[in-house]
Amino acid sequence: MSDVSVHIPYQKSHNRWSVLLRPVLMVPIIIVMLFMIVPNQYTAFDLTMDSNSMQVQTSVDVDSFVFYEKYADYVKEYQHQEVIGAGVLLLTYLLIIPLISFSLWHLYVVNFAVGLTLLFRKKYPDWWFNWNQSLQSFVLRMYCYALFITDKYPSLEEADSEIKLKLPNPKEENLNRFKPIYKWILVIPYLIIYHIYLLGALLLVPISFLCILLTGKLPHTIYWYQMSVIKFYLRIVSYAVLLTTDKFPKFIFKD
Repeated sequence: MSDVSVHIPYQKSHNRWSVLLRPVLMVPIIIVMLFMIVPNQYTAFDLTMDSNSMQVQTSVDVDSFVFYEKYADYVKEYQHQEVIGAGVLLLTYLLIIPLISFSLWHLYVVNFAVGLTLLFRKKYPDWWFNWNQSLQSFVLRMYCYALFITDKYPSLEEADSEIKLKLPNPKEENLNRFKPIYKWILVIPYLIIYHIYLLGALLLVPISFLCILLTGKLPHTIYWYQMSVIKFYLRIVSYAVLLTTDKFPKFIFKD
């Protein structure tokens, strides 16, 4: 059984201006990730609740002038809250998404359909694997840029980037059809350990920023630590979420 292969070359020198402007340059990437990560259910829920409240109020005093005054005040307050909420939400993602990307990844790539396909057909569709491989590679490039590991803006094609990711090919793995049922339970201790190390990785981000800004270099120790956390997570994901391998993931810091 093959293992996850991650190749992220160490960049010996960084452009200080690129790092300084990184928060601005990251805006398009963050917008893309918002569409990828967060389904916009908040607004739909609020609109549903708003329409229901309108119906209730209309049925009570639709002909009343007092109702229209109250409704106007309600609309103003609602719009004000929406603006504040949208601002807080955007600021939250601007600050947090680049830092906790790998922690959030398992929330929106859970392949239930793949698990069911393996269970009932013992087959992992090629097109699904190609999709997971391409999407994971693209996300990896985006966050290497966001975490100051590279100065090269994320390319849309893996062939144009030095950052490479190769997931285990299900065709070569002879996957067990029943393991998807309980794989996620086996990695719970690893996920707890991963989140502990992830906290350290997040704390290193502002340090990386200052080091590059002052010296033009990312300390190799920080690079090595970040790469170890990334590889550890990708091994867990490949085993328990993407289901591309039955090989239990190696522990962190083990290649």
